[in-house]
Amino acid sequence: MPPVHSTDSALCHAFLCRAHRLISRLALVTGIFLSISAVFCTAAHAQPAAASPDFRAAAALDYTRRAVAFGERPSGSEAIGKLRAWIVSDLKSSGAAVTLDSFTAETPGGPTPIVNIIAKFPGA
Repeated sequence: MPPVHSTDSALCHAFLCRAHRLISRLALVTGIFLSISAVFCTAAHAQPAAASPDFRAAAALDYTRRAVAFGERPSGSEAIGKLRAWIVSDLKSSGAAVTLDSFTAETPGGPTPIVNIIAKFPGA
């Protein structure tokens, strides 16, 4: 087996960092999508079927823009903490009981703090 050169190690580290950022972004987008879905689905369930609001694309886009405005949000960063606080506040103002599921994940970049937001709506 040929010796591992420092450039190979640097390339591997750069690849793992990019992969970690991509996975973090995908997780955030999934979380935002689920949060938006929970808010809109709960609103529909909270009212009689005849009065259920339609999905509002403009409102969903605005919600996404506000989330993206927090900038890059790698796990454990101040920005992800601010985004999480905003999402939790929004969910609570919609009547959700919110709990946080915190843990440390072992990732290629090392131990990474992760927090899942769990929202439960009355009657859902």
